[in-house]
Amino acid sequence: MVAYAYLFDKHDRLCLEILERLNTNRHHNLLHKALAEEMHLTPYQVNTNLDYMNMILANMSDAQIEKRDDGSWQAVGLNGNVLKRMTVQLLEQSVAFNAFNYYHFYDQRETITSFIERRYIVHGTFARATRALRQRWGHNMGHAGNYYDEAAIRLYLLQLYYDEYHGVCDPFPEIAEQTAAITNCVQQFIDGPLLPTQLTRLNIFTGVWLLRQQNQGIMTSKIYPTLTMAPFDKLRIQLRQLGANVNEAELNYYCNFLIAQKYIPCTNTSTDVILPVAGLLTNEFLQLVRRNDAISLSPVATKLLTRRLTQVHRQLTSFMPAAAQRDNEELRQFFMQLYPVFNNLANTFIEQIERHPEIILTDSARVNLYFSYVTALIDVSQAGTNTRPVNICVDFSEDARFNQYVLTVMNTFGGNVIRVKHALRPETDIYVSDFKAPNLKMTQVIWPNTPTPHDWVELAQDIRNCQSDNTGSTATQNHRTA
Repeated sequence: MVAYAYLFDKHDRLCLEILERLNTNRHHNLLHKALAEEMHLTPYQVNTNLDYMNMILANMSDAQIEKRDDGSWQAVGLNGNVLKRMTVQLLEQSVAFNAFNYYHFYDQRETITSFIERRYIVHGTFARATRALRQRWGHNMGHAGNYYDEAAIRLYLLQLYYDEYHGVCDPFPEIAEQTAAITNCVQQFIDGPLLPTQLTRLNIFTGVWLLRQQNQGIMTSKIYPTLTMAPFDKLRIQLRQLGANVNEAELNYYCNFLIAQKYIPCTNTSTDVILPVAGLLTNEFLQLVRRNDAISLSPVATKLLTRRLTQVHRQLTSFMPAAAQRDNEELRQFFMQLYPVFNNLANTFIEQIERHPEIILTDSARVNLYFSYVTALIDVSQAGTNTRPVNICVDFSEDARFNQYVLTVMNTFGGNVIRVKHALRPETDIYVSDFKAPNLKMTQVIWPNTPTPHDWVELAQDIRNCQSDNTGSTATQNHRTA
Protein backbone atom coordinates (compact mmCIF):
# COMPACT_ATOMS: atom_id res chain seq x y z
CA MET A 1 0.00 0.00 0.00
CA VAL A 2 1.32 3.42 -0.96
CA ALA A 3 1.51 5.73 2.05
CA TYR A 4 -0.57 8.93 1.72
CA ALA A 5 -2.07 7.45 -1.45
CA TYR A 6 -4.72 10.19 -1.67
CA LEU A 7 -1.99 12.78 -2.37
CA PHE A 8 -0.72 11.05 -5.52
CA ASP A 9 -2.14 11.18 -9.02
CA LYS A 10 -3.89 7.90 -9.81
CA HIS A 11 -1.41 6.78 -12.46
CA ASP A 12 1.62 7.56 -10.28
CA ARG A 13 0.06 5.76 -7.32
CA LEU A 14 -0.34 2.63 -9.45
CA CYS A 15 3.31 2.80 -10.57
CA LEU A 16 4.53 3.16 -6.99
CA GLU A 17 2.47 0.19 -5.88
CA ILE A 18 3.97 -1.96 -8.65
CA LEU A 19 7.49 -0.86 -7.73
CA GLU A 20 6.87 -1.49 -4.02
CA ARG A 21 5.76 -5.03 -4.82
CA LEU A 22 8.86 -5.61 -6.95
CA ASN A 23 11.14 -4.13 -4.31
CA THR A 24 9.76 -6.27 -1.48
CA ASN A 25 9.74 -9.46 -3.52
CA ARG A 26 12.52 -11.82 -2.53
CA HIS A 27 13.96 -11.97 -6.06
CA HIS A 28 12.71 -8.55 -7.23
CA ASN A 29 10.78 -10.50 -9.85
CA LEU A 30 7.03 -10.83 -10.47
CA LEU A 31 4.98 -12.52 -13.16
CA HIS A 32 3.14 -9.96 -15.22
CA LYS A 33 -0.19 -11.81 -15.10
CA ALA A 34 0.10 -12.54 -11.38
CA LEU A 35 0.80 -8.87 -10.72
CA ALA A 36 -2.33 -7.90 -12.64
CA GLU A 37 -4.45 -10.39 -10.68
CA GLU A 38 -3.11 -9.24 -7.30
CA MET A 39 -3.84 -5.59 -8.13
CA HIS A 40 -7.24 -6.35 -9.73
CA LEU A 41 -6.14 -4.88 -13.06
CA THR A 42 -6.06 -6.14 -16.61
CA PRO A 43 -2.64 -7.18 -17.99
CA TYR A 44 -2.95 -4.28 -20.43
CA GLN A 45 -3.39 -1.77 -17.58
CA VAL A 46 -0.28 -3.08 -15.83
CA ASN A 47 1.76 -3.26 -19.01
CA THR A 48 1.09 0.38 -19.96
CA ASN A 49 3.02 1.48 -16.87
CA LEU A 50 6.31 -0.21 -17.78
CA ASP A 51 7.71 2.49 -20.07
CA TYR A 52 6.55 5.25 -17.73
CA MET A 53 8.25 3.66 -14.71
CA ASN A 54 11.49 3.15 -16.61
CA MET A 55 11.43 6.74 -17.85
CA ILE A 56 11.19 8.09 -14.30
CA LEU A 57 13.78 5.64 -12.99
CA ALA A 58 16.20 6.63 -15.76
CA ASN A 59 16.04 10.27 -14.66
CA MET A 60 17.29 9.51 -11.16
CA SER A 61 19.20 6.22 -11.11
CA ASP A 62 20.54 3.24 -13.05
CA ALA A 63 17.57 1.13 -11.97
CA GLN A 64 15.20 -0.30 -14.55
CA ILE A 65 12.44 -2.86 -14.94
CA GLU A 66 13.21 -5.55 -17.52
CA LYS A 67 10.56 -7.60 -19.29
CA ARG A 68 11.66 -11.25 -19.42
CA ASP A 69 10.73 -13.94 -21.94
CA ASP A 70 8.94 -15.97 -19.25
CA GLY A 71 6.36 -13.20 -18.81
CA SER A 72 7.89 -11.76 -15.67
CA TRP A 73 9.20 -8.32 -14.76
CA GLN A 74 12.66 -8.14 -13.21
CA ALA A 75 13.71 -5.08 -11.20
CA VAL A 76 17.41 -4.33 -11.71
CA GLY A 77 19.14 -1.89 -9.37
CA LEU A 78 15.91 -1.08 -7.53
CA ASN A 79 16.21 -0.52 -3.77
CA GLY A 80 14.51 1.38 -0.98
CA ASN A 81 16.54 4.53 -1.54
CA VAL A 82 15.67 4.71 -5.26
CA LEU A 83 12.02 4.05 -4.49
CA LYS A 84 11.95 6.77 -1.83
CA ARG A 85 13.45 9.37 -4.19
CA MET A 86 10.98 8.39 -6.88
CA THR A 87 8.14 8.73 -4.37
CA VAL A 88 9.15 12.32 -3.57
CA GLN A 89 9.42 13.20 -7.26
CA LEU A 90 5.94 11.83 -8.02
CA LEU A 91 4.54 13.47 -4.90
CA GLU A 92 5.83 16.90 -5.86
CA GLN A 93 4.40 16.68 -9.37
CA SER A 94 0.99 15.61 -8.03
CA VAL A 95 -1.77 18.21 -8.32
CA ALA A 96 -3.42 16.84 -5.17
CA PHE A 97 -0.23 17.33 -3.16
CA ASN A 98 0.21 20.87 -4.47
CA ALA A 99 -3.38 21.66 -3.54
CA PHE A 100 -2.81 20.16 -0.09
CA ASN A 101 0.26 22.37 0.35
CA TYR A 102 -1.62 25.45 -0.80
CA TYR A 103 -4.43 25.15 1.74
CA HIS A 104 -2.08 24.34 4.61
CA PHE A 105 0.72 26.82 3.95
CA TYR A 106 -0.23 29.48 1.39
CA ASP A 107 -3.95 30.22 1.01
CA GLN A 108 -3.90 33.19 3.42
CA ARG A 109 -0.96 34.89 1.71
CA GLU A 110 -1.21 34.01 -1.99
CA THR A 111 -4.04 33.70 -4.51
CA ILE A 112 -4.80 30.40 -6.21
CA THR A 113 -4.03 31.93 -9.59
CA SER A 114 -0.57 33.07 -8.52
CA PHE A 115 0.17 29.74 -6.84
CA ILE A 116 -0.80 27.50 -9.77
CA GLU A 117 0.77 29.70 -12.43
CA ARG A 118 4.15 29.40 -10.76
CA ARG A 119 3.74 25.62 -10.83
CA TYR A 120 2.21 25.34 -14.32
CA ILE A 121 -0.99 23.74 -13.01
CA VAL A 122 -4.25 24.07 -14.95
CA HIS A 123 -6.99 25.79 -12.94
CA GLY A 124 -9.62 23.14 -13.65
CA THR A 125 -7.30 20.32 -12.57
CA PHE A 126 -6.47 22.18 -9.36
CA ALA A 127 -10.18 22.72 -8.67
CA ARG A 128 -10.93 18.99 -9.09
CA ALA A 129 -8.09 18.08 -6.73
CA THR A 130 -9.40 20.59 -4.19
CA ARG A 131 -12.90 19.08 -4.29
CA ALA A 132 -11.48 15.59 -3.73
CA LEU A 133 -9.38 16.78 -0.78
CA ARG A 134 -12.34 18.53 0.81
CA GLN A 135 -14.29 15.28 0.76
CA ARG A 136 -11.61 13.97 3.11
CA TRP A 137 -10.75 17.08 5.15
CA GLY A 138 -13.89 19.22 4.98
CA HIS A 139 -14.50 22.66 3.52
CA ASN A 140 -12.24 24.31 6.12
CA MET A 141 -9.27 22.18 5.01
CA GLY A 142 -5.94 23.37 6.39
CA HIS A 143 -7.39 25.46 9.20
CA ALA A 144 -8.21 24.75 12.82
CA GLY A 145 -11.93 24.52 13.42
CA ASN A 146 -14.59 22.71 15.36
CA TYR A 147 -12.96 19.30 14.96
CA TYR A 148 -9.19 19.41 14.42
CA ASP A 149 -7.14 21.89 16.41
CA GLU A 150 -3.95 23.62 15.28
CA ALA A 151 -1.67 21.24 17.20
CA ALA A 152 -3.29 18.21 15.53
CA ILE A 153 -2.84 19.72 12.06
CA ARG A 154 0.83 20.51 12.73
CA LEU A 155 1.51 17.03 14.07
CA TYR A 156 -0.04 15.45 10.97
CA LEU A 157 2.08 17.69 8.74
CA LEU A 158 5.24 16.83 10.66
CA GLN A 159 4.56 13.12 10.27
CA LEU A 160 3.73 13.42 6.58
CA TYR A 161 6.77 15.46 5.56
CA TYR A 162 9.15 13.43 7.72
CA ASP A 163 7.83 10.11 6.42
CA GLU A 164 8.10 11.17 2.79
CA TYR A 165 11.16 13.44 2.71
CA HIS A 166 13.65 12.31 5.34
CA GLY A 167 16.78 10.98 3.72
CA VAL A 168 15.86 12.52 0.36
CA CYS A 169 15.72 16.33 0.45
CA ASP A 170 14.46 19.38 2.33
CA PRO A 171 10.68 19.66 1.93
CA PHE A 172 10.74 23.44 2.47
CA PRO A 173 13.67 24.85 0.48
CA GLU A 174 12.14 28.35 0.35
CA ILE A 175 12.69 28.80 4.10
CA ALA A 176 15.81 26.62 4.41
CA GLU A 177 18.04 29.48 5.61
CA GLN A 178 15.59 30.62 8.29
CA THR A 179 14.99 27.05 9.43
CA ALA A 180 18.73 26.35 9.67
CA ALA A 181 19.28 29.55 11.67
CA ILE A 182 16.56 28.58 14.16
CA THR A 183 17.76 25.00 14.60
CA ASN A 184 21.32 26.27 15.08
CA CYS A 185 19.98 28.60 17.75
CA VAL A 186 18.12 25.76 19.48
CA GLN A 187 21.24 23.58 19.53
CA GLN A 188 22.85 26.03 21.97
CA PHE A 189 20.41 24.70 24.56
CA ILE A 190 21.05 21.02 23.76
CA ASP A 191 23.79 18.93 25.34
CA GLY A 192 25.96 17.40 22.63
CA PRO A 193 25.60 17.33 18.83
CA LEU A 194 22.38 16.09 17.24
CA LEU A 195 22.30 12.86 15.28
CA PRO A 196 21.22 13.18 11.62
CA THR A 197 17.73 11.83 12.31
CA GLN A 198 17.28 14.22 15.24
CA LEU A 199 18.41 17.19 13.17
CA THR A 200 16.15 16.24 10.26
CA ARG A 201 13.17 15.88 12.59
CA LEU A 202 13.86 19.25 14.20
CA ASN A 203 14.32 20.94 10.81
CA ILE A 204 11.01 19.62 9.48
CA PHE A 205 9.19 20.46 12.72
CA THR A 206 10.59 24.00 12.57
CA GLY A 207 9.67 24.32 8.89
CA VAL A 208 6.05 23.33 9.58
CA TRP A 209 6.00 25.69 12.58
CA LEU A 210 7.19 28.66 10.50
CA LEU A 211 4.99 28.03 7.46
CA ARG A 212 1.86 27.60 9.57
CA GLN A 213 2.57 30.92 11.28
CA GLN A 214 3.18 32.65 7.95
CA ASN A 215 -0.22 31.36 6.78
CA GLN A 216 -1.99 32.78 9.86
CA GLY A 217 -2.15 29.42 11.63
CA ILE A 218 -1.02 30.98 14.90
CA MET A 219 -1.69 29.58 18.36
CA THR A 220 -3.10 32.11 20.81
CA SER A 221 -3.65 30.00 23.92
CA LYS A 222 -1.22 27.68 25.68
CA ILE A 223 -2.12 24.04 25.17
CA TYR A 224 0.21 22.96 28.01
CA PRO A 225 -0.61 25.62 30.63
CA THR A 226 1.47 24.10 33.45
CA LEU A 227 4.71 24.09 31.46
CA THR A 228 6.94 26.82 32.91
CA MET A 229 8.39 29.07 30.22
CA ALA A 230 10.87 31.05 32.36
CA PRO A 231 13.92 28.86 31.49
CA PHE A 232 13.25 29.53 27.80
CA ASP A 233 13.15 33.33 27.86
CA LYS A 234 16.57 33.53 26.20
CA LEU A 235 15.40 31.17 23.45
CA ARG A 236 12.30 33.31 22.94
CA ILE A 237 14.41 36.43 22.33
CA GLN A 238 16.64 34.67 19.81
CA LEU A 239 13.72 33.07 17.95
CA ARG A 240 12.00 36.44 17.68
CA GLN A 241 15.17 37.96 16.23
CA LEU A 242 15.10 35.22 13.56
CA GLY A 243 11.59 36.16 12.44
CA ALA A 244 9.46 33.61 14.29
CA ASN A 245 6.22 34.45 16.06
CA VAL A 246 6.96 33.52 19.65
CA ASN A 247 4.02 34.63 21.70
CA GLU A 248 3.49 32.72 24.93
CA ALA A 249 1.42 30.01 23.24
CA GLU A 250 3.85 29.44 20.37
CA LEU A 251 6.86 29.30 22.68
CA ASN A 252 4.96 26.86 24.88
CA TYR A 253 4.22 24.66 21.86
CA TYR A 254 7.79 24.73 20.49
CA CYS A 255 9.44 24.02 23.84
CA ASN A 256 6.99 21.22 24.58
CA PHE A 257 8.18 19.47 21.43
CA LEU A 258 11.83 19.91 22.44
CA ILE A 259 11.12 18.40 25.86
CA ALA A 260 8.85 15.60 24.64
CA GLN A 261 11.42 14.53 22.04
CA LYS A 262 14.21 14.76 24.65
CA TYR A 263 16.16 17.48 22.87
CA ILE A 264 16.09 19.44 26.12
CA PRO A 265 15.84 17.82 29.58
CA CYS A 266 13.12 19.05 31.90
CA THR A 267 13.36 17.15 35.16
CA ASN A 268 10.74 19.24 36.95
CA THR A 269 7.98 18.53 34.45
CA SER A 270 6.30 15.13 34.15
CA THR A 271 5.43 13.54 30.84
CA ASP A 272 1.73 13.61 31.78
CA VAL A 273 1.95 17.40 31.87
CA ILE A 274 3.85 17.65 28.58
CA LEU A 275 1.69 15.09 26.75
CA PRO A 276 -1.67 14.91 28.56
CA VAL A 277 -3.44 13.13 25.69
CA ALA A 278 -0.97 10.22 25.91
CA GLY A 279 -2.17 9.35 29.41
CA LEU A 280 -5.79 9.68 28.34
CA LEU A 281 -5.31 7.25 25.45
CA THR A 282 -3.53 4.72 27.66
CA ASN A 283 -6.42 4.75 30.14
CA GLU A 284 -8.95 4.32 27.33
CA PHE A 285 -7.05 1.34 25.93
CA LEU A 286 -6.85 -0.31 29.35
CA GLN A 287 -10.61 0.18 29.81
CA LEU A 288 -11.19 -1.55 26.48
CA VAL A 289 -9.01 -4.47 27.64
CA ARG A 290 -10.91 -4.76 30.94
CA ARG A 291 -14.25 -4.88 29.13
CA ASN A 292 -13.07 -7.76 26.92
CA ASP A 293 -14.03 -11.07 28.53
CA ALA A 294 -11.54 -12.96 26.35
CA ILE A 295 -8.56 -11.15 27.91
CA SER A 296 -7.47 -11.73 31.49
CA LEU A 297 -4.27 -10.04 32.61
CA SER A 298 -2.47 -10.42 35.91
CA PRO A 299 -1.50 -7.28 37.86
CA VAL A 300 2.08 -7.73 36.63
CA ALA A 301 0.92 -8.00 33.02
CA THR A 302 -1.33 -4.95 33.40
CA LYS A 303 1.58 -2.91 34.73
CA LEU A 304 3.77 -4.01 31.81
CA LEU A 305 1.02 -3.20 29.32
CA THR A 306 0.54 0.26 30.84
CA ARG A 307 4.24 0.96 30.42
CA ARG A 308 4.24 -0.22 26.79
CA LEU A 309 1.11 1.75 25.93
CA THR A 310 2.46 4.89 27.54
CA GLN A 311 5.56 4.72 25.35
CA VAL A 312 3.45 4.24 22.22
CA HIS A 313 1.07 7.09 23.04
CA ARG A 314 3.88 9.49 23.95
CA GLN A 315 5.22 8.93 20.45
CA LEU A 316 1.80 9.25 18.87
CA THR A 317 1.08 12.61 20.48
CA SER A 318 4.50 14.17 19.86
CA PHE A 319 6.15 12.36 16.94
CA MET A 320 5.78 8.78 15.78
CA PRO A 321 8.47 7.52 13.40
CA ALA A 322 7.34 5.82 10.22
CA ALA A 323 6.56 2.16 10.72
CA ALA A 324 9.59 -0.05 10.32
CA GLN A 325 7.27 -2.74 8.96
CA ARG A 326 5.24 -1.69 5.93
CA ASP A 327 1.54 -2.43 6.16
CA ASN A 328 1.21 -5.78 4.45
CA GLU A 329 -1.55 -8.29 4.28
CA GLU A 330 0.79 -11.16 5.17
CA LEU A 331 1.43 -10.10 8.76
CA ARG A 332 -2.11 -8.90 9.36
CA GLN A 333 -3.39 -12.32 8.29
CA PHE A 334 -0.76 -13.89 10.55
CA PHE A 335 -2.03 -11.93 13.55
CA MET A 336 -5.71 -12.44 12.68
CA GLN A 337 -5.16 -16.19 12.69
CA LEU A 338 -2.85 -16.48 15.68
CA TYR A 339 -4.26 -13.70 17.89
CA PRO A 340 -7.81 -12.85 16.70
CA VAL A 341 -8.80 -11.16 19.97
CA PHE A 342 -5.74 -8.90 19.99
CA ASN A 343 -6.19 -8.15 16.29
CA ASN A 344 -9.80 -7.03 16.82
CA LEU A 345 -8.97 -4.99 19.89
CA ALA A 346 -6.14 -3.15 18.12
CA ASN A 347 -8.35 -2.29 15.14
CA THR A 348 -11.20 -1.18 17.40
CA PHE A 349 -9.00 1.18 19.39
CA ILE A 350 -7.42 2.70 16.28
CA GLU A 351 -10.94 3.55 15.10
CA GLN A 352 -11.60 5.05 18.54
CA ILE A 353 -8.50 7.25 18.28
CA GLU A 354 -9.83 8.67 15.01
CA ARG A 355 -12.59 10.35 17.02
CA HIS A 356 -10.12 12.38 19.10
CA PRO A 357 -9.91 16.01 17.87
CA GLU A 358 -6.32 16.23 19.11
CA ILE A 359 -5.08 13.55 16.71
CA ILE A 360 -5.11 13.08 12.94
CA LEU A 361 -3.66 9.68 12.17
CA THR A 362 -1.28 9.33 9.25
CA ASP A 363 -1.08 6.12 7.26
CA SER A 364 2.25 5.22 8.87
CA ALA A 365 0.89 5.95 12.35
CA ARG A 366 -1.99 3.51 11.79
CA VAL A 367 0.47 0.80 10.78
CA ASN A 368 2.75 1.57 13.71
CA LEU A 369 -0.13 1.57 16.19
CA TYR A 370 -1.55 -1.71 14.93
CA PHE A 371 1.69 -3.64 15.27
CA SER A 372 2.61 -1.86 18.53
CA TYR A 373 -0.72 -2.78 20.14
CA VAL A 374 -0.76 -6.39 18.98
CA THR A 375 2.86 -7.10 19.95
CA ALA A 376 2.40 -5.40 23.33
CA LEU A 377 -0.64 -7.56 24.06
CA ILE A 378 1.22 -10.69 22.92
CA ASP A 379 4.20 -9.95 25.14
CA VAL A 380 2.28 -9.09 28.31
CA SER A 381 -0.15 -11.99 27.92
CA GLN A 382 2.82 -14.34 28.37
CA ALA A 383 4.19 -12.48 31.41
CA GLY A 384 4.45 -14.67 34.48
CA THR A 385 3.38 -17.85 32.67
CA ASN A 386 5.33 -21.05 32.23
CA THR A 387 4.27 -21.51 28.61
CA ARG A 388 7.17 -22.75 26.54
CA PRO A 389 7.67 -20.67 23.38
CA VAL A 390 7.42 -22.37 20.01
CA ASN A 391 10.93 -22.77 18.60
CA ILE A 392 11.36 -22.10 14.88
CA CYS A 393 14.40 -22.61 12.66
CA VAL A 394 14.60 -20.39 9.56
CA ASP A 395 16.93 -21.80 6.90
CA PHE A 396 16.72 -20.55 3.31
CA SER A 397 19.40 -21.92 1.03
CA GLU A 398 20.29 -19.16 -1.41
CA ASP A 399 19.66 -15.76 0.10
CA ALA A 400 21.15 -14.70 3.43
CA ARG A 401 19.23 -11.42 3.26
CA PHE A 402 15.92 -13.26 3.03
CA ASN A 403 16.93 -15.42 5.99
CA GLN A 404 17.56 -12.25 7.97
CA TYR A 405 14.30 -10.68 6.81
CA VAL A 406 12.17 -13.62 7.96
CA LEU A 407 14.12 -13.86 11.23
CA THR A 408 13.62 -10.17 11.91
CA VAL A 409 9.92 -10.19 11.10
CA MET A 410 9.18 -13.24 13.24
CA ASN A 411 11.27 -12.06 16.18
CA THR A 412 9.84 -8.56 16.03
CA PHE A 413 6.21 -9.56 15.86
CA GLY A 414 6.19 -12.95 17.51
CA GLY A 415 6.62 -11.58 21.01
CA ASN A 416 7.31 -14.20 23.66
CA VAL A 417 5.18 -16.77 21.86
CA ILE A 418 7.87 -17.86 19.41
CA ARG A 419 11.65 -18.06 19.46
CA VAL A 420 13.30 -17.90 16.03
CA LYS A 421 16.87 -18.93 15.20
CA HIS A 422 18.97 -19.70 12.13
CA ALA A 423 19.95 -22.97 13.80
CA LEU A 424 18.51 -26.42 14.45
CA ARG A 425 18.30 -27.44 18.10
CA PRO A 426 16.79 -30.42 19.91
CA GLU A 427 13.87 -28.24 21.02
CA THR A 428 13.07 -26.95 17.49
CA ASP A 429 9.35 -27.35 16.70
CA ILE A 430 9.07 -25.91 13.18
CA TYR A 431 11.55 -25.81 10.31
CA VAL A 432 10.97 -23.05 7.70
CA SER A 433 12.94 -23.33 4.47
CA ASP A 434 12.74 -23.30 0.69
CA PHE A 435 13.19 -27.07 0.37
CA LYS A 436 12.10 -30.25 2.14
CA ALA A 437 14.61 -31.88 4.48
CA PRO A 438 13.64 -35.60 4.49
CA ASN A 439 15.58 -36.50 7.64
CA LEU A 440 13.88 -33.98 9.93
CA LYS A 441 11.04 -35.31 12.05
CA MET A 442 9.24 -32.06 12.85
CA THR A 443 6.77 -29.73 11.22
CA GLN A 444 8.28 -28.36 8.01
CA VAL A 445 7.06 -25.24 6.22
CA ILE A 446 8.36 -24.92 2.67
CA TRP A 447 8.40 -21.45 1.08
CA PRO A 448 10.07 -21.69 -2.35
CA ASN A 449 8.91 -18.14 -3.10
CA THR A 450 8.15 -15.00 -1.11
CA PRO A 451 5.42 -16.02 1.38
CA THR A 452 1.85 -15.04 0.54
CA PRO A 453 -0.84 -14.02 3.07
CA HIS A 454 -2.10 -17.62 2.96
CA ASP A 455 1.40 -18.91 3.79
CA TRP A 456 1.55 -16.73 6.90
CA VAL A 457 -1.91 -17.92 7.97
CA GLU A 458 -0.80 -21.55 7.68
CA LEU A 459 2.36 -20.83 9.67
CA ALA A 460 0.21 -19.27 12.37
CA GLN A 461 -1.89 -22.44 12.48
CA ASP A 462 1.27 -24.55 12.84
CA ILE A 463 2.36 -22.37 15.75
CA ARG A 464 -1.04 -22.79 17.39
CA ASN A 465 -0.82 -26.55 16.94
CA CYS A 466 2.56 -26.56 18.67
CA GLN A 467 1.20 -24.41 21.49
CA SER A 468 -1.58 -26.91 22.10
CA ASP A 469 1.00 -29.59 22.86
CA ASN A 470 1.14 -29.35 26.65
CA THR A 471 4.50 -31.01 26.98
CA GLY A 472 6.09 -29.27 23.98
CA SER A 473 8.20 -32.37 23.42
CA THR A 474 6.16 -34.37 20.94
CA ALA A 475 6.93 -33.17 17.42
CA THR A 476 4.70 -34.44 14.65
CA GLN A 477 6.07 -34.76 11.16
CA ASN A 478 4.21 -32.52 8.74
CA HIS A 479 5.58 -31.28 5.42
CA ARG A 480 3.78 -28.43 3.73
CA THR A 481 4.86 -26.66 0.58
CA ALA A 482 3.77 -23.12 -0.15
